[in-house]
Amino acid sequence: LAVFSGDRDDHVCPWGKVQLVRSSDGGETWSAPETIANGLVDDRDAGVLEMPNGELIVSFFTSVAFRWPNVVARHPEYARHDSKLDRKQADAALGYWIIRSSDGGKTWSAPEKISCDQSPHGPILLKDGSLFQLGRRFEGLKVGESEEGRTIVSSWRSVDAGHTWTCLNGDIPMPKPPVGVKETFEEPYAVELADGNLIVPLYFNAEGAQTKEGAYSPPGKVVCVRYRFGDKGMEVVCAGTPVECPELKRGCGGPSLVQAGDRFYLTVRSDERGMYAESADGLVFGELRTWCWEDGTPIGNRNTQQHWMRLSGGLYLAYTREGALNDHVFRNRAPVFLARFDPER
Repeated sequence: LAVFSGDRDDHVCPWGKVQLVRSSDGGETWSAPETIANGLVDDRDAGVLEMPNGELIVSFFTSVAFRWPNVVARHPEYARHDSKLDRKQADAALGYWIIRSSDGGKTWSAPEKISCDQSPHGPILLKDGSLFQLGRRFEGLKVGESEEGRTIVSSWRSVDAGHTWTCLNGDIPMPKPPVGVKETFEEPYAVELADGNLIVPLYFNAEGAQTKEGAYSPPGKVVCVRYRFGDKGMEVVCAGTPVECPELKRGCGGPSLVQAGDRFYLTVRSDERGMYAESADGLVFGELRTWCWEDGTPIGNRNTQQHWMRLSGGLYLAYTREGALNDHVFRNRAPVFLARFDPER
């Protein structure tokens, strides 16, 4: 199963809904999308996981960012649509939500509002059966005018399959000395290690970076930070070396990290191309390499996110690319492709 925010016509719009696709052949073919959540406002950034008892949990959050002046300037029809909504009902629909299925995704529960900070990736299942989530909220953000401000990353845990949540850190500790300027829009998540520690890939701005359409110039860097659980929630164990590509014009963000066997693989995006690096410990990575086909031709992915997927056939990259009759789509963000990753090449 894969879930996503579909039926949109821009990065921010009123039409987003949570949709699901299925594959029964290891990701070779996929079903047509099924809508599993469609509220009054924009339903976006879905994540899915399976609990030990087989229950499926899909998380997503809702937004009215389509009201922002800079968005309405591009899409005046959004304002006309918004004027027809009941403002109290629309505002009540805002939040972070979970839906559940106990029959393999055939039917879904009503959305359940949860009390932790939202995350674009949703929670992860820890080895002890609990759920863990890195959430985010914003401080000093001028909504719709600029992206100045600071992202506060918090940590949360649930021992009842996501019904209730306990805040471990209102603001997770950062490495000392600082490794960079913290990014405004961060999409944090964690990978659990065999010893119960976590590795968190974090994106840091370059000094004086300016943003446009979600990417920063000059480009920043990704640093993977190892944490442990202690008396004060998450505690920094150590920080890895920066993963960066200074010759880029913008980007080097949107990190996705996966552990496969005894290796870690990190993929990042930029205006020019998607890239990846590998590591033996999840902290010190080799040089960033451009994503290419077997013949060395770049696959054509650029400034949109890529994510790892583990399927029965091995490790796959979910990505988007240009040149797929999609140059009219914002950042070529549809359709989504899957490609099998061969770590030996």
